[in-house]
Amino acid sequence: MTQRATHRAAALRAVDSYPRHRLHVEADADPGALLRLLEPFAVCGVMPARILVESAPGGSGLNADLSFTAPPEIAERLLARVAALVPVRAARLVLAAPVLAA
Repeated sequence: MTQRATHRAAALRAVDSYPRHRLHVEADADPGALLRLLEPFAVCGVMPARILVESAPGGSGLNADLSFTAPPEIAERLLARVAALVPVRAARLVLAAPVLAA
């Protein structure tokens, strides 16, 4: 196994030990809104585990739920970055599930 592959495998194991979070976002109807929502995740090096996007009632915007695993300080940083985006009306962070020791 190469050094890069070893580092990646260790990073993936470490991610499993972090809490799971869900970021709920309400945004304006904008063709680029979804790309803008994902950019802070790339900047912070976090891969969302699940993304659910639906049109808001009446087509006036979109509602997105992004589930991910990260340390609490990274989750708070993601919340701040996403909340500051232009199309975002509201954003809130929820601790999705406690991590149980194996």
